[in-house]
Amino acid sequence: MDKLQEYVFRIENENFSLEYIYLANNSYSDKQITHSDIKVRLLKLPNPLVTSLPFTLLWETCYDNQELRRCPYYPFQFGLITDEHVFVALENRLVKISISSGSIMFEKVIGNTSITDIGFYQHQILVLSEGLNFDLAKHSNNLRMVDDNGDTIWIAELATEGPHYKSYDAFRITDDKIEAWSGSLFIVLDNTTGKKLSSRFVK
Repeated sequence: MDKLQEYVFRIENENFSLEYIYLANNSYSDKQITHSDIKVRLLKLPNPLVTSLPFTLLWETCYDNQELRRCPYYPFQFGLITDEHVFVALENRLVKISISSGSIMFEKVIGNTSITDIGFYQHQILVLSEGLNFDLAKHSNNLRMVDDNGDTIWIAELATEGPHYKSYDAFRITDDKIEAWSGSLFIVLDNTTGKKLSSRFVK
Protein backbone atom coordinates (compact mmCIF):
# COMPACT_ATOMS: atom_id res chain seq x y z
CA MET A 1 0.00 0.00 0.00
CA ASP A 2 1.28 3.49 -0.82
CA LYS A 3 2.60 5.47 2.12
CA LEU A 4 0.25 8.15 3.37
CA GLN A 5 1.53 11.70 3.39
CA GLU A 6 0.22 14.82 5.09
CA TYR A 7 -0.74 17.58 2.65
CA VAL A 8 -1.02 21.17 3.82
CA PHE A 9 -2.59 23.93 1.74
CA ARG A 10 -2.14 27.42 3.13
CA ILE A 11 -3.40 30.90 2.26
CA GLU A 12 -2.38 34.06 4.10
CA ASN A 13 -3.15 37.73 4.37
CA GLU A 14 -1.36 40.35 6.46
CA ASN A 15 -2.88 39.03 9.70
CA PHE A 16 -3.80 35.36 9.39
CA SER A 17 -2.77 32.02 7.95
CA LEU A 18 -5.57 29.58 7.04
CA GLU A 19 -4.49 25.95 6.72
CA TYR A 20 -6.24 22.92 5.22
CA ILE A 21 -4.62 19.61 6.16
CA TYR A 22 -5.31 15.96 5.26
CA LEU A 23 -3.67 12.61 4.53
CA ALA A 24 -3.47 11.09 1.05
CA ASN A 25 -1.36 8.75 -1.06
CA ASN A 26 1.96 10.20 -2.15
CA SER A 27 1.51 8.76 -5.65
CA TYR A 28 -1.45 8.07 -7.89
CA SER A 29 -2.57 4.44 -7.96
CA ASP A 30 -5.65 2.24 -8.16
CA LYS A 31 -5.66 2.31 -4.34
CA GLN A 32 -5.92 6.08 -4.21
CA ILE A 33 -7.24 7.31 -0.87
CA THR A 34 -10.77 8.60 -1.39
CA HIS A 35 -11.59 9.72 2.17
CA SER A 36 -9.62 11.44 4.91
CA ASP A 37 -10.10 13.47 8.04
CA ILE A 38 -9.65 17.12 7.08
CA LYS A 39 -8.29 19.63 9.57
CA VAL A 40 -8.91 23.36 9.14
CA ARG A 41 -7.09 25.80 11.40
CA LEU A 42 -6.51 29.52 11.65
CA LEU A 43 -3.28 31.03 12.95
CA LYS A 44 -2.51 34.61 13.87
CA LEU A 45 0.62 35.83 12.15
CA PRO A 46 3.35 37.35 14.32
CA ASN A 47 4.14 41.02 14.36
CA PRO A 48 6.51 41.50 11.40
CA LEU A 49 8.60 43.84 13.56
CA VAL A 50 9.19 41.04 16.08
CA THR A 51 10.06 38.08 13.88
CA SER A 52 11.02 35.82 16.79
CA LEU A 53 7.38 35.46 17.90
CA PRO A 54 5.68 32.19 16.82
CA PHE A 55 2.36 31.87 15.05
CA THR A 56 -0.58 31.79 17.45
CA LEU A 57 -3.22 29.09 16.93
CA LEU A 58 -6.64 30.76 17.18
CA TRP A 59 -8.81 27.72 16.48
CA GLU A 60 -8.88 24.34 14.80
CA THR A 61 -11.74 22.18 13.58
CA CYS A 62 -11.75 18.69 12.10
CA TYR A 63 -14.14 17.16 9.56
CA ASP A 64 -14.09 13.38 9.88
CA ASN A 65 -13.98 10.95 6.96
CA GLN A 66 -14.45 13.51 4.17
CA GLU A 67 -14.59 12.51 0.52
CA LEU A 68 -11.56 13.83 -1.36
CA ARG A 69 -11.10 15.06 -4.91
CA ARG A 70 -10.05 12.50 -7.51
CA CYS A 71 -6.46 13.77 -7.19
CA PRO A 72 -6.47 15.17 -3.64
CA TYR A 73 -2.90 16.44 -3.79
CA TYR A 74 -3.56 18.62 -6.84
CA PRO A 75 -3.48 22.33 -5.84
CA PHE A 76 -6.78 24.18 -5.69
CA GLN A 77 -8.12 27.29 -4.00
CA PHE A 78 -9.66 25.82 -0.85
CA GLY A 79 -10.61 28.99 1.00
CA LEU A 80 -10.42 32.71 1.48
CA ILE A 81 -10.10 35.17 4.36
CA THR A 82 -12.34 38.22 4.76
CA ASP A 83 -12.51 40.83 7.53
CA GLU A 84 -14.63 38.76 9.92
CA HIS A 85 -14.93 35.28 8.39
CA VAL A 86 -13.13 32.58 6.49
CA PHE A 87 -14.77 30.51 3.76
CA VAL A 88 -13.62 26.95 3.16
CA ALA A 89 -14.48 24.54 0.32
CA LEU A 90 -15.11 20.90 1.30
CA GLU A 91 -15.84 19.01 -1.91
CA ASN A 92 -19.07 20.64 -3.13
CA ARG A 93 -19.85 22.34 0.20
CA LEU A 94 -19.01 25.90 1.19
CA VAL A 95 -18.37 26.52 4.90
CA LYS A 96 -18.40 29.95 6.53
CA ILE A 97 -16.48 30.19 9.82
CA SER A 98 -16.13 33.08 12.27
CA ILE A 99 -12.55 34.33 12.54
CA SER A 100 -12.92 35.35 16.18
CA SER A 101 -14.54 32.19 17.57
CA GLY A 102 -14.13 29.43 14.98
CA SER A 103 -17.91 28.91 15.04
CA ILE A 104 -19.47 27.56 11.84
CA MET A 105 -21.95 30.11 10.50
CA PHE A 106 -23.22 27.87 7.69
CA GLU A 107 -22.32 24.84 5.60
CA LYS A 108 -24.09 24.68 2.25
CA VAL A 109 -23.97 22.50 -0.85
CA ILE A 110 -22.95 24.49 -3.95
CA GLY A 111 -23.56 22.59 -7.18
CA ASN A 112 -22.93 18.90 -7.81
CA THR A 113 -19.15 18.76 -8.27
CA SER A 114 -16.07 19.68 -6.25
CA ILE A 115 -15.37 23.37 -5.69
CA THR A 116 -12.03 24.25 -7.29
CA ASP A 117 -11.79 28.01 -6.74
CA ILE A 118 -13.52 30.73 -4.72
CA GLY A 119 -13.11 34.51 -4.80
CA PHE A 120 -14.46 37.47 -2.82
CA TYR A 121 -16.32 40.27 -4.57
CA GLN A 122 -18.16 43.05 -2.71
CA HIS A 123 -19.36 40.83 0.15
CA GLN A 124 -20.29 38.07 -2.28
CA ILE A 125 -18.52 34.81 -3.09
CA LEU A 126 -17.73 33.67 -6.63
CA VAL A 127 -17.58 29.87 -6.75
CA LEU A 128 -16.07 27.75 -9.54
CA SER A 129 -16.89 24.06 -9.45
CA GLU A 130 -15.22 21.24 -11.34
CA GLY A 131 -16.52 21.33 -14.90
CA LEU A 132 -18.15 18.46 -16.76
CA ASN A 133 -18.19 19.02 -20.50
CA PHE A 134 -21.16 17.11 -21.87
CA ASP A 135 -23.75 17.75 -24.54
CA LEU A 136 -26.25 18.74 -21.85
CA ALA A 137 -26.04 22.38 -20.85
CA LYS A 138 -26.90 21.69 -17.20
CA HIS A 139 -23.55 19.95 -16.69
CA SER A 140 -21.62 23.06 -17.74
CA ASN A 141 -23.19 25.58 -15.32
CA ASN A 142 -20.18 25.53 -13.00
CA LEU A 143 -19.61 29.21 -12.14
CA ARG A 144 -21.94 31.02 -9.76
CA MET A 145 -22.14 33.96 -7.36
CA VAL A 146 -23.48 33.36 -3.86
CA ASP A 147 -24.28 35.87 -1.13
CA ASP A 148 -22.85 36.11 2.38
CA ASN A 149 -25.34 33.43 3.48
CA GLY A 150 -24.35 30.98 0.74
CA ASP A 151 -27.51 31.48 -1.32
CA THR A 152 -27.13 31.64 -5.10
CA ILE A 153 -27.48 35.12 -6.64
CA TRP A 154 -26.77 34.07 -10.20
CA ILE A 155 -25.32 31.26 -12.30
CA ALA A 156 -23.06 32.38 -15.13
CA GLU A 157 -24.42 32.23 -18.64
CA LEU A 158 -23.12 29.18 -20.47
CA ALA A 159 -19.63 29.73 -21.85
CA THR A 160 -20.46 28.18 -25.24
CA GLU A 161 -23.54 27.37 -27.31
CA GLY A 162 -24.79 23.84 -27.95
CA PRO A 163 -24.74 21.15 -29.03
CA HIS A 164 -21.27 20.78 -27.45
CA TYR A 165 -21.13 22.81 -24.26
CA LYS A 166 -17.94 23.64 -22.39
CA SER A 167 -17.67 24.59 -18.74
CA TYR A 168 -15.61 27.40 -17.22
CA ASP A 169 -11.99 26.63 -16.33
CA ALA A 170 -10.90 29.72 -14.37
CA PHE A 171 -11.87 33.26 -13.42
CA ARG A 172 -10.35 36.57 -12.37
CA ILE A 173 -12.11 39.34 -10.45
CA THR A 174 -11.35 42.96 -11.37
CA ASP A 175 -12.78 46.20 -9.97
CA ASP A 176 -15.90 46.27 -12.12
CA LYS A 177 -16.15 42.97 -13.99
CA ILE A 178 -15.48 39.27 -13.89
CA GLU A 179 -13.17 37.71 -16.46
CA ALA A 180 -13.39 33.98 -17.14
CA TRP A 181 -11.85 31.35 -19.38
CA SER A 182 -13.31 28.29 -21.08
CA GLY A 183 -10.62 26.53 -23.07
CA SER A 184 -9.24 29.17 -25.44
CA LEU A 185 -12.32 31.37 -25.04
CA PHE A 186 -11.92 34.54 -22.95
CA ILE A 187 -15.21 35.83 -21.54
CA VAL A 188 -16.24 38.99 -19.67
CA LEU A 189 -19.25 38.56 -17.38
CA ASP A 190 -21.60 41.13 -15.91
CA ASN A 191 -20.92 41.12 -12.17
CA THR A 192 -24.58 41.63 -11.22
CA THR A 193 -26.25 39.06 -13.51
CA GLY A 194 -23.59 36.60 -14.72
CA LYS A 195 -24.55 37.34 -18.33
CA LYS A 196 -21.84 37.42 -20.99
CA LEU A 197 -20.79 40.93 -22.00
CA SER A 198 -18.22 39.77 -24.54
CA SER A 199 -16.22 36.74 -25.62
CA ARG A 200 -13.27 36.14 -27.91
CA PHE A 201 -10.76 33.44 -28.69
CA VAL A 202 -7.23 33.86 -27.35
CA LYS A 203 -4.04 31.92 -27.90
